[in-house]
Amino acid sequence: MTNKAMYLMAPGVVELREIELPEIKADEVLVKTEFSAISAGTELANFNDLPNTVRKYPRNFGYNAVGIVTEVGANVKNYAVGDRVLCFFAGGHRLYSVCKQHMLCKISAGVDPRDAALVIIGGFGLEGARMTKCEIGESALVVGCGLLGQFALQSLRCMGATPVIAIDFNEDRLAIAKECGADYAFRPDDPDLKAKVMEATDGRGINCAVEVTGSAKALVTALELMARRGRVALTGCTRVSDVPIDFYKLVHCPGIQLLGAHTSVRPNGDNIPGYWVPHSDHRTLLRHIAKGNMHIKPLRNEEFNPADCTKVYKDLAENKNPPLGNLFDWSLLGE
Repeated sequence: MTNKAMYLMAPGVVELREIELPEIKADEVLVKTEFSAISAGTELANFNDLPNTVRKYPRNFGYNAVGIVTEVGANVKNYAVGDRVLCFFAGGHRLYSVCKQHMLCKISAGVDPRDAALVIIGGFGLEGARMTKCEIGESALVVGCGLLGQFALQSLRCMGATPVIAIDFNEDRLAIAKECGADYAFRPDDPDLKAKVMEATDGRGINCAVEVTGSAKALVTALELMARRGRVALTGCTRVSDVPIDFYKLVHCPGIQLLGAHTSVRPNGDNIPGYWVPHSDHRTLLRHIAKGNMHIKPLRNEEFNPADCTKVYKDLAENKNPPLGNLFDWSLLGE
């Protein structure tokens, strides 16, 4: 049986290739992909060969997918043919994914598979919010209103943060942030930004912040707005440290905690306070989506034919503000 999968062949080159599909083992599940989501941050960073990316070619591309179970191994107990599941890390941009059980999460009938396809990316935003250990009533800031930022914002709102403030240069993304529950939405180049944040927080500043852009300059902006003993989760990948940071003034003296929030810091076994395993965060987001606590439809933008992947990535790479929720619709390939 053959499969189709996307590969990063070289910097700036993504191809859809036909490969052999191995037989599944006793502890594995075969999933036919419905939708896979493009991670604009990670995938475009690798596509553009930015510093601190993996430089190995060719290699599999993508890590988010939703599909239907078509076959289960003899030792699989928790999944059955016909289940709709979220596949993480094994389920990238490919027509069929062979997954271990711990790489899957069931999706309830009330969740649109297009929404579910964004959950793995959204889990990074939830991770950053969770790591701040935000308490109900604390003020929260999200710097960068891309897909991760929108999930971080909604996660902080669910955790009881008030007010929740969003910052981004893009007016459309700020409007989406307001639609998704931000109390305030400001541009970082607003000359009155600090005064507005202080007014919104009764003069106290920000208790919890999630920095999602990966820009060192954006981190400085966040630090300048923090309250004493505030916590900042670094969810964005700062691949290039291009501006100096006055750590004495902005971190040391006010007692700010900088929290590295790369997904690799998650525990491998059980959840611990502030650090949950990916499967638990994905399940949490799916439950909140099913209850209507998370607004995902405003985050979805375009659906592409996987056969057009070469053009799709080139177009996204040339867009300074790529659309938020980009999906590959694998039904468009046909049989």
